[in-house]
Amino acid sequence: MPEMHDRLIIGAMSGTSADGVDVVLVRITGTGLGMRATPVGSASVPFCDRLRSAIFDVRKNGAGSLHAFAAIGHDVAEAYAEAVDALLLATARTRANITAIAAHGQTLFHDPPLTIQQFDPALLASRTGIDVIADFRRADLAVGGQGAPLVPFADYLLFRSETESRVVLNLGGIANVTILPANCDIDDVTGFDTGPANCLSDTILGGVDMNGFRASHGKVCEAAVETFCASEYVQRKGAKSTDGPAMLEQFACAIAGHDLSTDDQLATAAAVVAECVLRQSPADATLLLAGGGAKNRAIVDRFAARRTVRFTDELGIATQEREAIAFALLGAAYLDRCPANLPKVTGARKRVVLGALWPATTGR
Repeated sequence: MPEMHDRLIIGAMSGTSADGVDVVLVRITGTGLGMRATPVGSASVPFCDRLRSAIFDVRKNGAGSLHAFAAIGHDVAEAYAEAVDALLLATARTRANITAIAAHGQTLFHDPPLTIQQFDPALLASRTGIDVIADFRRADLAVGGQGAPLVPFADYLLFRSETESRVVLNLGGIANVTILPANCDIDDVTGFDTGPANCLSDTILGGVDMNGFRASHGKVCEAAVETFCASEYVQRKGAKSTDGPAMLEQFACAIAGHDLSTDDQLATAAAVVAECVLRQSPADATLLLAGGGAKNRAIVDRFAARRTVRFTDELGIATQEREAIAFALLGAAYLDRCPANLPKVTGARKRVVLGALWPATTGR
């Protein structure tokens, strides 16, 4: 077993946008709440069109054949393995150098207490020859939590400040926040899913609105924004999490009856994303942005008009790598048997160790 105070862990993440896998090699020093993380290198592998279509078909329809369901788990694991291989090549590391891979899996369904992160961790362990830690949500769900968001534990380690209150915002398929008051302790941290992010524009356009270009050229339907923000989910207080299909349905209801062009829908979607965050986070905190949506100028400009905005890159964590790095830290917490869920965030009855281990099936 490598020295537990200095280890290399690969964090691996594929989000609800289902565009591919991001992996980051992270050097983690210390244990538990004393951990510090230094990114060493990264790689990304896009999902093939067939896999992406299969994922979206299941998520959109809420059903699929058993064969399709099983195939997604297999193919997602193969994509993770390909990304790990690319990362090891890029960083000139071998599997013997790596303590573990901490992998999120692919969300197909999330409606607490039920959740599905489809993935085959045993296959990834076999393909790479590296131990795999996965299935991070279930332990929190088992003690009454939402099973999400889980990254606030890592955000506390990475981004807390003695002098500045911060809201760490991830704009993936869904938007989630970690609220870090100045000079906070771990028990002061709160967070939740604020609502939709890229799932809206990806569905409207059938692809990525690069840098929010088309949204920036559309006209916002403020009435639709107000309808969305008046919804039960946005108004609900406390621990909460959501998923893409629910947010897409809510957005469709909000714009119903309004004659909106595609660009107007994109502009309205960007405004919805921003307003959900702005209305559910402290006005005196700096917004620290991460995730693919941090490149969407239509969203960012609406933030900047009313908040101090920074990007995680300024603190040494690339916006696209933040979630993968967070899962590396969650993997290290599992190895330390350090509880990593935060009851104020997920609503769980108590703190528990997250994840499960699949040992490598080939020798090192």
